[in-house]
Amino acid sequence: MTRRTLLWLAALALGGVAASAEAQQGAEAPADPAADTAADTAAERVTDRLALPLDGQPLDLEPMLGQGRVVELRGTVSSTFDGAELDAFARKAESARFEADGPFVLLPPGSELLEEDRLAHRYRVRLPAGDARVAFAIARLAARQLQTRSEAASQLRGRIEVLVVAPPVAAVAPSAAAAPPRSHRSSDPGPSGLGLALAGLGALFLPLLALGLVGRRRDRWGLLLRRARKARAAVEKEVDRLGPAYVDVEERAREFEALVARQQAEAASLRAAAARITGAAAEAQERRKELERDAERVLGEAGEIVECLEGVAAQLAAAAAEHDRARGAETAVAALGRELELALNADREARTD
Repeated sequence: MTRRTLLWLAALALGGVAASAEAQQGAEAPADPAADTAADTAAERVTDRLALPLDGQPLDLEPMLGQGRVVELRGTVSSTFDGAELDAFARKAESARFEADGPFVLLPPGSELLEEDRLAHRYRVRLPAGDARVAFAIARLAARQLQTRSEAASQLRGRIEVLVVAPPVAAVAPSAAAAPPRSHRSSDPGPSGLGLALAGLGALFLPLLALGLVGRRRDRWGLLLRRARKARAAVEKEVDRLGPAYVDVEERAREFEALVARQQAEAASLRAAAARITGAAAEAQERRKELERDAERVLGEAGEIVECLEGVAAQLAAAAAEHDRARGAETAVAALGRELELALNADREARTD
């Protein structure tokens, strides 16, 4: 049985258990239309408004987030380097939008884009549980412009804001407040045979589902390492075309690739330390979460390094192409000069005769 089949069966089991529980809960507690209407009409509130540091320093929103964990990214910055306008997810230059160059706001893994308004440069995002750090992707911008982070940051003008959005506060319907609590013990049919069977399937396949998630986490590191190797090879190829003046760039690319491998080992060490912490105490759980967040942070930093390396490879490829075009023009001019010289020599010989 393949991993995909096992994961599908686990999802089916969990879905069946959830559906059974929802059906039983619906039978015990009828829906209240008045309460639904009150919840729909309640308005959202912005509880905090923060400016995102443009030097790449992370902004931890965890203490400010409510139950919904929703934030809105708003605004733009422009670079005096090339006049481009950047928002959270794309770069705009000369009325053209380049999403492949972004995103320029780094979000925790597992973040979900809920709404977007590209014209107004507003994006609403739900952050995952356990990690609420966001940061401006100054490394990506610096790699694209072949500058240091401080140089790229000093050329930015404008402001990207992070708004913490609180979920709607639903008003309590009068009928629900006045209704006395009901007891359904006498009519509770108990768990059905199908529910027990699905619960058993869920208990059987949940460990397999966890193994699948661990495998996907390893695949993320494997993908980063493959990208780093590919980018390093691309840098070496372009340096061969450009000449020995770019040898230092080639050596730096090898260092970047080795750094990604070291970060993988660091993340594995953090996750192993988290796995060694046992117990259900609040302190132990918090320590495990902290180590897991640190491992995800290392993964994000490695992703930035790989993107920087890929950006350098792209810049070198563009420089090599320009160099080839210039060399082709020089060759054409030299050939034309030789033709002119031959023509002049022929003319001199004709006059001598």
